[in-house]
Parts: sequence; C-alpha cells; structure tokens
Amino acid sequence: MPPSSRKVIPFTAKPTADDLPVPVALLQVAVLQFDELRRYAERLAAAPQWSALEWRAVCSPVLIRLPRARQSLAILDPVRVGRHADTRWAARVRTARREVERRLTDIRISMSAVTSMEVSSPDAVVTVNSDGVLLAAALGDLRALIVSRYPAVAGDGTDR
Repeated sequence: MPPSSRKVIPFTAKPTADDLPVPVALLQVAVLQFDELRRYAERLAAAPQWSALEWRAVCSPVLIRLPRARQSLAILDPVRVGRHADTRWAARVRTARREVERRLTDIRISMSAVTSMEVSSPDAVVTVNSDGVLLAAALGDLRALIVSRYPAVAGDGTDR
C-alpha cells in the first residue's frame, strides 16, 4: 500500500469542546437540571406513607422539573454515533438518555397514582419510592458520563 493511501486518524487524548456537537454552555445547563431533579427524586425515595396532600407537596418540585429535564435531554439529541468523535461514549450517552426518559415517564405515573389517593397505599408508596431511586440513579449515570468526557460542565469540576 503506498504511503499516500493510508488513512490517518488523529488521536486527541484530551477531549475539546470542538468534538462535541452541543455547545458546552447548553451542556452545563443540562447537567445542572439533572443535578437538581436528582436531588428531588432522592427525596421521593425517602418519603414515608403520607396523605395525598402531603404527597402533592413532596411531588410538586419533581413535577415542576420534569419539563425542564425533558428539554435538557433534548439538548443531548445531537450526541449520536457518527456525529461524535468518540463513538463508544456517544452510544453510552444515548443509552443513558433513553433510560432517563423511561424513568421520567415512570415517576410521573407513580406520582400521579400516589397523589390521587386519599390515603396512600403501601404499594403506591413502594412504587414511587422505587421510581425515585431509579430516576435518581439514571440521572446520576447520565451526568457522570457527560462529566467524565467534559469535566468543565460540572462547574466545580466534581461529580456530585
């Protein structure tokens, strides 16, 4: 094979903003949204059996943040295999994003059930607690993937 026909694939040890199809500022907003929702989802996981009124008070911060979380997930839409230099990372982000989307739907449904009851049933409480834990974990996983590749988006440089 003649030397001129060899393909050279550049290796960048340290990722740069240029290899991300999303502006870093938008990615920072998404990470902050994920952090905030994760904290409220963790509170749901620790909630005891309450009345519907008390559940509404605990669920309201999560419900308010669901649309913003979906917008933050939409920010990640350009991160795709074939559009990002690190194909493996892009695939992992897409998978983690789908998991968060699924968990957002689950938590919305379980919160709706628990807040519509006069007295929360043990099954509804277990479901909303479990969904809160799973959503918090999914958000943490997605955040960790983003911050592992682009530490500057964490703001303080740490993974909370």
